Amino acid sequence: HALRDTVRRFVERDVLPVVAERERADDYPGDLLPALAALGVLGMSIPEEHGGSAIDLVGYALVFEELARGWMGLASVVGSSQSGCWLIGRFGTEEQRQRFLPDLAAGRRMSGIALTEPSTGSDLRAVTLRAEPRGDHYVVNGTKTMITQARHADPLVVLAVTDPTAASASRAMSLLLVEQGTPGWTVGRDITKLGHKGVELCEL
Repeated sequence: HALRDTVRRFVERDVLPVVAERERADDYPGDLLPALAALGVLGMSIPEEHGGSAIDLVGYALVFEELARGWMGLASVVGSSQSGCWLIGRFGTEEQRQRFLPDLAAGRRMSGIALTEPSTGSDLRAVTLRAEPRGDHYVVNGTKTMITQARHADPLVVLAVTDPTAASASRAMSLLLVEQGTPGWTVGRDITKLGHKGVELCEL
């Protein structure tokens, strides 16, 4: 509740006075992220041993509610990154956690998740993006669409089929961490939204 109250004051002071103008400009709220990192907001889903604030889900919901009250685009940027952070913290290797989570908590990096595809929408059982092992890495082929944080997530958590012979769709898929600058990684286009400005939605 203390973090919620701090975020409420931040929203009142730094978000509400400018949100109408920034919504019209579809302006990415990157300049607001360092202050949120300093408050602990960008580490909400990151364990304390990796620099996070690790609040519970009720606290997370209260903070998210305050951010959305001020600017839904800002809330979505934070929420998308926190989803990626939670997955890395929960399922990543220790090397991945040490490499990425402190920078994510401090706002030096942002994360996100890439699930939806042009032909399957949100039906994750029908995902077709393939990731084939080649030595010590994977070669990923396919397209994701409507991806929040596509240009800013580093790393982006990407859902891909890694074992097409598996007995079930869930066992056929894995989550891969893809860093910005990976060869072959391209942003195909931006998808225009009727509302919900300030947060990018892209094809990859």
